[in-house]
Amino acid sequence: MHPKFAQNKWIYFDYAKSLADGKTGMVMARAVYDGTSLSDVRELYVSPPTPAGGSRMAFAPDGTVYMTISGAVGGADPRKLDAVAGKVIRLRDDGTVPPDNPFVGKAGARPEIYSLGHRDQFGLAPHPVTGQMFHVELGPYGGDKVNILKAGGDYGWPEYGYGRNNDSSPMGNPNTPGIEPALLVWLPGITPSGLLFYTADKFPAWKGNLMVCSTVRGRSMAPAVSNAWSSTTRCGKRGAKRF
Repeated sequence: MHPKFAQNKWIYFDYAKSLADGKTGMVMARAVYDGTSLSDVRELYVSPPTPAGGSRMAFAPDGTVYMTISGAVGGADPRKLDAVAGKVIRLRDDGTVPPDNPFVGKAGARPEIYSLGHRDQFGLAPHPVTGQMFHVELGPYGGDKVNILKAGGDYGWPEYGYGRNNDSSPMGNPNTPGIEPALLVWLPGITPSGLLFYTADKFPAWKGNLMVCSTVRGRSMAPAVSNAWSSTTRCGKRGAKRF
């Protein structure tokens, strides 16, 4: 929902769209929701051709929209700036590019890119106090992680990571200079499927916690690596952290 949904009734969603020559693009769309149906559906942003994959969107406190684009299924290099595969992009609510994006005006770079070097990305949420965008990413064979997104940050995929490649060959050391470190890492991986901050009052002990869902039963234990966390709550198939 748009932050001003009560006034404008705008719902945002994204999907893979067929383009020419059997290629696909990722779309950010908007529609008016009246409680029963959608109307005035508009495609606000259509990416250049990129492999299709799972995607998530989230509004930041400044009203911009962050959207993940998969870098796990081949195609363009997720660390190169001339393609959107393996990136988090940042747009205004009308689909245009904010002028303060990190690569605006850089030759050969897509201006919508906010961060790069990502694999599959199935969770995205702003911190309720700081507004920093938190992000969960799947490693190939272990090394699932939570990132705090940094403008222009390179998160290493496919060269660097905390697990191994699917053929069990080692990945490059993620502590390499220039590669942004993860906040939390799971070894073995949990296949994270979502992320949110709990801010309601129904469960006071969970308030302020970061909730990460797992699609692998029994693996939502405390992460193997943590750069900045304090308390832990276990809650079935979800892991919770207080920040």
